Amino acid sequence: MLWGSIIFIISSHASGGSEEQRSTANAILIIVMILYYVDTFLYSYCSYFLNFASIAKSYEEMDKMFKAFPSITMNIRCYHYRSYRTRNGSIVTERVDTHKASRNFDYLSWRDISGKFELDTSEATKNEDVSYVLLDLSFTIEFAADGTLGDFEESKATFIRRNRLDDEYEYSEASSISYFQNCFLVQVTDQVPCLFGLGYFILFGILGFNALYSTYLDRFCKRQVFTIKKAISTCENLNAPEMESKYSYHDPRIIIINQVITFPQNQGPQVFALSDMPQQYVAVQQPPPQPLTVSMPAPVPVPIPVSQIPNPSQLPKDGVPNNQYPQTSQRQLQLDPEQPQPPPGQSPPVISYPPQPPPQESNAQLPSIVPNSQIDPENRV
Repeated sequence: MLWGSIIFIISSHASGGSEEQRSTANAILIIVMILYYVDTFLYSYCSYFLNFASIAKSYEEMDKMFKAFPSITMNIRCYHYRSYRTRNGSIVTERVDTHKASRNFDYLSWRDISGKFELDTSEATKNEDVSYVLLDLSFTIEFAADGTLGDFEESKATFIRRNRLDDEYEYSEASSISYFQNCFLVQVTDQVPCLFGLGYFILFGILGFNALYSTYLDRFCKRQVFTIKKAISTCENLNAPEMESKYSYHDPRIIIINQVITFPQNQGPQVFALSDMPQQYVAVQQPPPQPLTVSMPAPVPVPIPVSQIPNPSQLPKDGVPNNQYPQTSQRQLQLDPEQPQPPPGQSPPVISYPPQPPPQESNAQLPSIVPNSQIDPENRV
């Protein structure tokens, strides 16, 4: 439409059309440009670039939304119409708002029943051009099947009856959850395509090439849709132990390399340090094997007989100990209780342990698909 309008206005001026045709072409071009820029910078890829996130950041944002409590707000606005005559004798009717009110719906308990969330990076492993995931999010609030819907309808009727203070009224409802974001642009590989970013998007959008640039961006992005679900109840505690059999399967879970992170009721996911779990930002199917840890019983210290303690007068004058009285270290004092004790007058045996190799980081063996610079500096998921 934009380029069609530009061609139309150029042709109308070049062909020497009438003043009315040129004015019409100018008006059409202005209207189309307004629609074009509204569509470009309020929709399209603009909202995704404004919510750019790494994989770690996307899990943190999902964490916040899983923990967030839901709310339903009832709104009412009362009004009436008034008619009056102007100076020129015409009758004008206008609307007069006289009262407005809002109220949150009160419930007993809530529970997140979003189920499993797993960032879909399968397309990035199959197609080397795909480096980003367009994550589209939405949310719903459901009433538990225990009479909550009836309580809501009764609360709604009571709210309208108490606040209907004029001839006419408008009623509306607004549902919300805290920290909700409707979209994210998640980077899942290290590859950054050419001419990719918010600056290039603004440049091509201003020049009128938003459609072509969006087609170019589609090559590097994979779209994923997920819905966050909350359940509320006015009659029962949805987090009681007897409710586990009903809602445990729907509890929110994040899947990272076949590992499941669960979420306590009304609390959201637990926070894990990256060093406490396999690296979750790699394109592998199975977690790396964990090293086998063997625990040895701590040796029991055995006191040294008094007869074995050397007399200070027997030490050399220059302060350097001789071989007759070897130095007894703390390591030597830790004797194995199962070994026979040395006879009086002899030095206790020196127990040596083979040096243990330093533990190897299993994460270092995995090829990361997310640069370390994009991992949260607080080392949190």
